[in-house]
Amino acid sequence: MRESYLETILEASESEKNMLLSWATGVGKSLAAISIQNKMDAQSTLICVAETAHINNWIAEYKKHGFEHLLATTTIICYSSLHKYQHSSFDLLINDECHHITELRASYFDTIKAKKIVNLSATVHFGEKISLASLWGPLYEHIVTLNEAIAVGIVPPPTIYLIPMELQNIERDCTINFPRTKEPTSEVECIYPQRKNFIFGAEYKKSLIKIKATQRELYTFYTDQMAYYKDRYLTNHAMFDQINWLRHGSERKRALANMKYEAIQKVVELVNKRRYICFCGSINQAEKLGTNNVLHSKLTKKQQEGVITKFQEGQFNSLFAVDMLKEGVNLKDIEVGIIAQLDGKERSFIQKMGRALRNPVNPEVYIIYFKETQDEEYLKNVLAEVNPDYVKVLNIWE
Repeated sequence: MRESYLETILEASESEKNMLLSWATGVGKSLAAISIQNKMDAQSTLICVAETAHINNWIAEYKKHGFEHLLATTTIICYSSLHKYQHSSFDLLINDECHHITELRASYFDTIKAKKIVNLSATVHFGEKISLASLWGPLYEHIVTLNEAIAVGIVPPPTIYLIPMELQNIERDCTINFPRTKEPTSEVECIYPQRKNFIFGAEYKKSLIKIKATQRELYTFYTDQMAYYKDRYLTNHAMFDQINWLRHGSERKRALANMKYEAIQKVVELVNKRRYICFCGSINQAEKLGTNNVLHSKLTKKQQEGVITKFQEGQFNSLFAVDMLKEGVNLKDIEVGIIAQLDGKERSFIQKMGRALRNPVNPEVYIIYFKETQDEEYLKNVLAEVNPDYVKVLNIWE
């Protein structure tokens, strides 16, 4: 069936200038783009990728499929370097994970001439499609969803284990730091029910208030703060209120992630004899779980590449990643994916799950979430398009 999709795309490429391959992970987007390049005998090709690590992945794809000779006329860059190629011309432009095209990058693309454009992504939203069409004209889209890829046998049926957790509301073992001023001169501690006396008390206006709270109280605090600043921002559009709205959202997200540490450890114990990738919620969490097998933004590019290389070579069988490796890198022999951080983006979830779905035999995905929180709402949204036959609830505490 993969060959049938490829034939369809190659045929369409004869007449379509601006193409979008909305294919699920594992269907073969990269091979399709390279095959178009070969068919049109492109004398100059520019490939744009999101991260440096993706460059090596593309080079490996050319070699794997016997198209290494095309590399001589191929330039592969990160989107962040696009400004260096303004006012240039290419026969073929390939935009890997094209959802990374921002308004600024679109302005650079507007100066680049290309005979044909091939855009690649597992999921592209309506607004993003409009942008692609405004840049390069009428957009031809070919879609292969995850469910379709599974149904036709390209991607094996996964087992998705849901691991529900509850926010405890008994022990006040969490701390909320609430500075009354930018540079507090003192610290004071209170319990959650007393917080308003300290937050609004005149005698504490130069203090850092350390509020002792249960997990549920902490979650409620950040949710209330988000709602307060969101309402203010929607009323007066003040940047200060928007920043505080988003900041409290980040704090809530980070807090939920940190509360999952023990659950992640339990799952790691279950899968530790297999090759897996764990998507963590914070750098601190990843570093506590891993040692040399950790990937995050504070590492240099050289360090990141070194970690990936060691994993690909089998020097270790686990990776703990923070906002990395969701896309663009084909990790060898991955058997299991652990998702410990949920967000509101369907694309992010599909990309994370796609890492494990490259396992040809019984791929497994473990998703850790908190019931009755935004976690659960995000999960409902992303699982709406997943066959429920693949989903099981797992109690790891028994």
